[in-house]
Amino acid sequence: MIMFWFPLALLGAISQATYSFSVKVLLRWVSPFFLAGYSFFAASLILFSLILASGIPPLGPGLVPAVAATVAINTVATVLFYRALSTTDLSLCVPMLAFTPVFLILTSFIIEGNPIASWRRRHLSRRSRRLPAHSEVRPWTIRIPAYPLPHPSS
Repeated sequence: MIMFWFPLALLGAISQATYSFSVKVLLRWVSPFFLAGYSFFAASLILFSLILASGIPPLGPGLVPAVAATVAINTVATVLFYRALSTTDLSLCVPMLAFTPVFLILTSFIIEGNPIASWRRRHLSRRSRRLPAHSEVRPWTIRIPAYPLPHPSS
């Protein structure tokens, strides 16, 4: 079996290292705010051209608040990352990005109520009960799964 993940992971690591190094060099002459704005503008032009080429999909009612929140969070995170790159060494700043999967696992559990698959299997095998189904997924709703307590007579 061919492992496709290894070359992709290696390419991702090399791309992130190149990106961080080039940002570190550019921050000698440009402010973090300008560089962040230019990065987002260039990415939006690329994504806008891809949307025009593939067609505009139907938009839901929660799109505008979701996009506004994402833009705000990513802008703050990018400016803070650029400021950190401008003041510290790459070896101190870039390894913090390795914790991104941990944060994604934790936030997906808090926001969506999705536990890790191995935890779910252990939990289901111990209790032999199904997790509660969430019939509706709404943006901006933090759902924490509630498990029924066992009956006192059992």
